[in-house]
Amino acid sequence: VNVRAASVAASQTAAYEARIAQSEASTAAFEAELRSAEQEIAQLHEAALEKASKHEDELQSIQQDDTARTLEVECLRTEAVKRGVTWASERERLLEEIYELQAQLSQCQRQI
Repeated sequence: VNVRAASVAASQTAAYEARIAQSEASTAAFEAELRSAEQEIAQLHEAALEKASKHEDELQSIQQDDTARTLEVECLRTEAVKRGVTWASERERLLEEIYELQAQLSQCQRQI
């Protein structure tokens, strides 16, 4: 009877040990899969950061270009205003000269 009980106990112990070994193997495989997934996530995260950095650089470049264009437009407007003022004063000077010459011509014609 003791031999039979010992045999049953040994058989159950072997079955439990097999289950434990199987569970440990399954856990090891799951941990390996988890490490692989963590590495993949880290790579994807790094790629996303690089892409975001690239887009940030592009956006900054676009903003700098926009600022430069805005400044250029303002400079052109200022130049246009300055030229307009110069043209207006030159026009006024020339008109005065024309009026003086017309007055002189008129006076000369009266003297004749």
